[in-house]
Amino acid sequence: MFASGEPWTHTFWSGLFYTLMIGVVLAMLTISRSCPRCGAGFFVSRNYRRRTSATARGSVNFFARQCVNCKLSLF
Repeated sequence: MFASGEPWTHTFWSGLFYTLMIGVVLAMLTISRSCPRCGAGFFVSRNYRRRTSATARGSVNFFARQCVNCKLSLF
C-alpha cells in the first residue's frame, strides 16, 4: 500500500523524513543549552558521558522544568 508508487506516498515519506530531521535538530539544540547559574547543560547532568554504556551515570531530561544540576527554575 505504501510502496505502490502513487504520488501521495512520496509526499508522505518525504514529510515523515523531514519531520524526523527537524526533531533531531531541535533535540540537539535543546541539549546544547547551558544553565546561566552553574554553566553546565540545563537538560544534561554533569556526569553524563556521551558514550553510552551499562555503567554510564547521568541522563538527559528534555522535559525538565529546572536545571538538572543546580535546580534553577526555568520559569
